Amino acid sequence: MIDASYRTIPDRTHRAIAGLSMGAGQAMQIGFGNLDKFAYIGAFSGGGMGRAAAKIDEPKPFLVWMGAGTAELGRMGSGKTAVEALNKAGIKAVWFEAPGTSHEWETWRKCLYDFAPRLFQQ
Repeated sequence: MIDASYRTIPDRTHRAIAGLSMGAGQAMQIGFGNLDKFAYIGAFSGGGMGRAAAKIDEPKPFLVWMGAGTAELGRMGSGKTAVEALNKAGIKAVWFEAPGTSHEWETWRKCLYDFAPRLFQQ
């Protein structure tokens, strides 16, 4: 539907998926399950970020980006560990912390500000 409605470049190198909160976990699941369609994956304050370090076959994502507010890290802390594991596996991954914010719009605004300029740079 997107390709039919908008001018797009329909290949994985020009596609990203991201979500916040519950949508972040869904974006991770969909993105990692469809690496032939998405090269950039982002998760803002989401559950399931720790599962991202699972075995990844070709094609590999160009970027896996995860972030959360420092006041919510008790719930989201597994993302930092996942990013370290992905980087060790040779996959570019970024962990971002929004200082002093929680599960709120201010966190997601800061996450988007860091994530968006990293897209489509491969």
